[in-house]
Amino acid sequence: MDPLAERLRAGDPDACREMIDRHAARMLRTLMRLRGDPFEAEDLLQETWIAACRAARDYRGDASLQTWLERIAVNAAAMADRRRLAVSRGSGAAPVRLPSSSVDADGPTWELRAPDDSESAVIWRETLAELSAAVTALPRRLRDVLVLRDLQGASTREAALELGISEDAVKQRLHRARAHVRQALEHLADEPSPA
Repeated sequence: MDPLAERLRAGDPDACREMIDRHAARMLRTLMRLRGDPFEAEDLLQETWIAACRAARDYRGDASLQTWLERIAVNAAAMADRRRLAVSRGSGAAPVRLPSSSVDADGPTWELRAPDDSESAVIWRETLAELSAAVTALPRRLRDVLVLRDLQGASTREAALELGISEDAVKQRLHRARAHVRQALEHLADEPSPA
Protein backbone atom coordinates (compact mmCIF):
# COMPACT_ATOMS: atom_id res chain seq x y z
CA MET A 1 0.00 0.00 0.00
CA ASP A 2 1.13 3.54 -0.80
CA PRO A 3 2.88 5.17 2.21
CA LEU A 4 0.48 8.13 1.97
CA ALA A 5 -2.48 5.74 2.15
CA GLU A 6 -0.94 4.11 5.23
CA ARG A 7 -0.61 7.52 6.88
CA LEU A 8 -4.20 8.38 5.99
CA ARG A 9 -5.42 5.15 7.56
CA ALA A 10 -3.34 5.87 10.66
CA GLY A 11 -5.07 9.26 11.06
CA ASP A 12 -2.02 11.44 10.30
CA PRO A 13 -3.47 14.97 9.98
CA ASP A 14 -0.76 16.04 7.51
CA ALA A 15 -1.58 13.14 5.22
CA CYS A 16 -4.91 14.68 4.23
CA ARG A 17 -3.22 17.92 3.15
CA GLU A 18 -0.62 15.92 1.20
CA MET A 19 -3.37 13.89 -0.49
CA ILE A 20 -5.11 17.08 -1.56
CA ASP A 21 -1.88 18.62 -2.87
CA ARG A 22 -0.96 15.46 -4.76
CA HIS A 23 -4.36 14.79 -6.37
CA ALA A 24 -6.03 18.21 -6.67
CA ALA A 25 -5.27 18.93 -10.33
CA ARG A 26 -6.33 15.52 -11.61
CA MET A 27 -9.48 15.48 -9.48
CA LEU A 28 -10.48 18.92 -10.73
CA ARG A 29 -10.01 17.76 -14.34
CA THR A 30 -12.22 14.73 -13.63
CA LEU A 31 -14.97 16.90 -12.15
CA MET A 32 -14.67 19.43 -15.00
CA ARG A 33 -15.17 16.61 -17.52
CA LEU A 34 -18.18 15.46 -15.57
CA ARG A 35 -19.70 18.91 -15.05
CA GLY A 36 -18.29 21.41 -17.53
CA ASP A 37 -18.84 24.21 -15.00
CA PRO A 38 -15.70 25.34 -13.13
CA PHE A 39 -17.64 26.73 -10.16
CA GLU A 40 -19.64 23.56 -9.69
CA ALA A 41 -16.53 21.43 -10.16
CA GLU A 42 -14.77 23.44 -7.42
CA ASP A 43 -17.72 22.99 -5.07
CA LEU A 44 -17.79 19.25 -5.73
CA LEU A 45 -14.04 19.07 -5.24
CA GLN A 46 -14.43 20.59 -1.78
CA GLU A 47 -17.16 18.07 -0.94
CA THR A 48 -14.87 15.31 -2.20
CA TRP A 49 -12.00 16.40 0.04
CA ILE A 50 -14.23 16.65 3.09
CA ALA A 51 -15.69 13.18 2.47
CA ALA A 52 -12.27 11.67 1.70
CA CYS A 53 -10.60 13.08 4.80
CA ARG A 54 -13.48 11.87 6.96
CA ALA A 55 -13.37 8.38 5.42
CA ALA A 56 -9.56 8.10 5.18
CA ARG A 57 -9.30 5.58 8.02
CA ASP A 58 -11.70 3.30 6.09
CA TYR A 59 -9.58 3.24 2.91
CA ARG A 60 -8.70 -0.44 2.41
CA GLY A 61 -6.36 -0.13 -0.55
CA ASP A 62 -8.46 -2.36 -2.86
CA ALA A 63 -8.08 0.30 -5.55
CA SER A 64 -5.47 3.01 -5.98
CA LEU A 65 -5.89 6.15 -3.90
CA GLN A 66 -6.71 8.08 -7.09
CA THR A 67 -9.46 5.62 -8.05
CA TRP A 68 -10.86 5.75 -4.50
CA LEU A 69 -10.94 9.56 -4.65
CA GLU A 70 -12.64 9.50 -8.05
CA ARG A 71 -15.32 7.20 -6.68
CA ILE A 72 -15.92 9.68 -3.86
CA ALA A 73 -16.10 12.53 -6.42
CA VAL A 74 -18.59 10.66 -8.61
CA ASN A 75 -20.67 9.92 -5.51
CA ALA A 76 -20.55 13.60 -4.48
CA ALA A 77 -21.72 14.59 -7.97
CA ALA A 78 -24.51 12.01 -7.87
CA MET A 79 -25.70 13.27 -4.49
CA ALA A 80 -25.68 16.87 -5.75
CA ASP A 81 -27.66 15.74 -8.79
CA ARG A 82 -30.19 13.91 -6.65
CA ARG A 83 -30.71 17.04 -4.56
CA ARG A 84 -31.16 19.12 -7.74
CA LEU A 85 -33.42 16.54 -9.32
CA ALA A 86 -35.72 16.55 -6.29
CA VAL A 87 -35.97 20.34 -6.50
CA SER A 88 -36.41 20.51 -10.29
CA ARG A 89 -38.99 17.71 -10.40
CA GLY A 90 -41.01 19.77 -7.99
CA SER A 91 -40.97 22.55 -10.59
CA GLY A 92 -42.41 20.31 -13.34
CA ALA A 93 -39.37 20.34 -15.63
CA ALA A 94 -39.77 18.16 -18.74
CA PRO A 95 -37.46 15.25 -19.63
CA VAL A 96 -34.91 15.44 -22.45
CA ARG A 97 -33.34 13.01 -24.90
CA LEU A 98 -30.04 11.43 -23.94
CA PRO A 99 -26.82 13.11 -25.02
CA SER A 100 -25.34 11.28 -27.98
CA SER A 101 -22.54 8.87 -27.17
CA SER A 102 -20.08 6.68 -28.98
CA VAL A 103 -19.81 3.18 -27.60
CA ASP A 104 -16.73 1.80 -29.33
CA ALA A 105 -14.15 0.60 -26.81
CA ASP A 106 -11.45 3.17 -27.52
CA GLY A 107 -13.41 6.00 -29.10
CA PRO A 108 -14.78 9.25 -27.71
CA THR A 109 -17.43 9.08 -25.05
CA TRP A 110 -20.30 11.24 -23.83
CA GLU A 111 -20.12 14.89 -24.73
CA LEU A 112 -21.56 16.67 -21.70
CA ARG A 113 -22.05 20.38 -22.27
CA ALA A 114 -24.56 22.51 -20.45
CA PRO A 115 -27.02 24.35 -22.72
CA ASP A 116 -27.17 28.13 -22.68
CA ASP A 117 -30.84 28.74 -21.85
CA SER A 118 -32.06 28.18 -18.30
CA GLU A 119 -35.00 25.89 -19.16
CA SER A 120 -32.78 23.50 -21.12
CA ALA A 121 -30.15 23.72 -18.38
CA VAL A 122 -32.63 22.39 -15.82
CA ILE A 123 -33.53 19.50 -18.12
CA TRP A 124 -29.85 18.86 -18.84
CA ARG A 125 -29.10 18.74 -15.11
CA GLU A 126 -31.89 16.17 -14.63
CA THR A 127 -30.38 14.01 -17.35
CA LEU A 128 -26.92 14.42 -15.84
CA ALA A 129 -28.32 13.49 -12.42
CA GLU A 130 -29.69 10.25 -13.83
CA LEU A 131 -26.41 9.60 -15.65
CA SER A 132 -24.44 10.14 -12.43
CA ALA A 133 -26.81 7.86 -10.52
CA ALA A 134 -26.45 5.16 -13.20
CA VAL A 135 -22.64 5.35 -13.03
CA THR A 136 -22.70 5.27 -9.22
CA ALA A 137 -24.95 2.19 -9.27
CA LEU A 138 -22.48 0.15 -11.36
CA PRO A 139 -20.57 -2.66 -9.67
CA ARG A 140 -17.19 -1.29 -8.57
CA ARG A 141 -15.10 -3.23 -11.10
CA LEU A 142 -17.18 -1.80 -13.96
CA ARG A 143 -17.40 1.68 -12.44
CA ASP A 144 -13.61 1.89 -11.97
CA VAL A 145 -13.03 1.18 -15.66
CA LEU A 146 -15.74 3.62 -16.75
CA VAL A 147 -14.37 6.40 -14.54
CA LEU A 148 -10.82 5.90 -15.76
CA ARG A 149 -11.69 5.68 -19.44
CA ASP A 150 -14.71 7.95 -19.84
CA LEU A 151 -14.28 10.54 -17.10
CA GLN A 152 -10.52 10.77 -16.86
CA GLY A 153 -9.77 10.03 -20.49
CA ALA A 154 -7.22 7.30 -19.72
CA SER A 155 -6.25 5.02 -22.59
CA THR A 156 -7.10 1.33 -22.46
CA ARG A 157 -3.46 0.60 -21.65
CA GLU A 158 -3.33 3.19 -18.84
CA ALA A 159 -6.55 1.85 -17.32
CA ALA A 160 -5.21 -1.71 -17.49
CA LEU A 161 -2.01 -0.69 -15.70
CA GLU A 162 -3.91 1.32 -13.07
CA LEU A 163 -6.30 -1.54 -12.30
CA GLY A 164 -3.82 -4.39 -12.71
CA ILE A 165 -5.89 -6.18 -15.37
CA SER A 166 -5.40 -6.97 -19.05
CA GLU A 167 -6.35 -4.56 -21.82
CA ASP A 168 -8.93 -7.08 -23.04
CA ALA A 169 -10.50 -7.09 -19.57
CA VAL A 170 -10.64 -3.28 -19.65
CA LYS A 171 -12.42 -3.37 -23.01
CA GLN A 172 -14.89 -6.02 -21.85
CA ARG A 173 -15.67 -4.22 -18.60
CA LEU A 174 -15.99 -0.88 -20.36
CA HIS A 175 -18.40 -2.38 -22.89
CA ARG A 176 -20.52 -3.87 -20.07
CA ALA A 177 -20.40 -0.66 -18.03
CA ARG A 178 -21.55 1.46 -20.96
CA ALA A 179 -24.30 -1.06 -21.75
CA HIS A 180 -25.55 -0.91 -18.13
CA VAL A 181 -25.58 2.90 -18.21
CA ARG A 182 -27.36 3.01 -21.58
CA GLN A 183 -29.95 0.53 -20.29
CA ALA A 184 -30.48 2.55 -17.10
CA LEU A 185 -31.07 5.69 -19.19
CA GLU A 186 -33.11 4.09 -21.99
CA HIS A 187 -36.36 5.51 -20.61
CA LEU A 188 -35.08 9.05 -21.28
CA ALA A 189 -34.75 8.37 -25.00
CA ASP A 190 -38.36 7.19 -25.13
CA GLU A 191 -39.81 10.29 -23.48
CA PRO A 192 -40.89 13.23 -25.65
CA SER A 193 -38.64 16.24 -26.03
CA PRO A 194 -39.84 19.48 -24.43
CA ALA A 195 -41.93 21.64 -26.75
